[in-house]
Amino acid sequence: MKHFLLFCSALVMFVAGCAQMYVGELTTNSYTYKNAKMELTEQGTTVTLLMKHVKFAKLMPVKVDVEVKGLTGNKQQGTLSIKGHNIIPLSNGKPHQKHTIYNFVGKMSPTTLTFDCLMGEKKVSFRGKVAW
Repeated sequence: MKHFLLFCSALVMFVAGCAQMYVGELTTNSYTYKNAKMELTEQGTTVTLLMKHVKFAKLMPVKVDVEVKGLTGNKQQGTLSIKGHNIIPLSNGKPHQKHTIYNFVGKMSPTTLTFDCLMGEKKVSFRGKVAW
């Protein structure tokens, strides 16, 4: 029984630190990038968002991965409320201060992820569903 409880505790810790993938529409000002992939990792009250292989403008020549560390999460009744302000995103491990994230507000339910924020001066939003 003792080993079973240890196994269950380890499993809960593993699941709590795992990432969840969402697919949806990423909108930047008037441009919408469809099938955008977002990976959300929650560890305690700290949340990290990874925007995977995304574009923020129609004429943007390459797709990039953008990591947003230092978001905070508050879970209530199965919904995680996510907030952040004045966060410098990373792309290829390098900080991009001119795209600092302000007023990040999001919600993650068991099946959906939504968020709105400013990246620099651009309004960015995402609406997506869990990727099975």
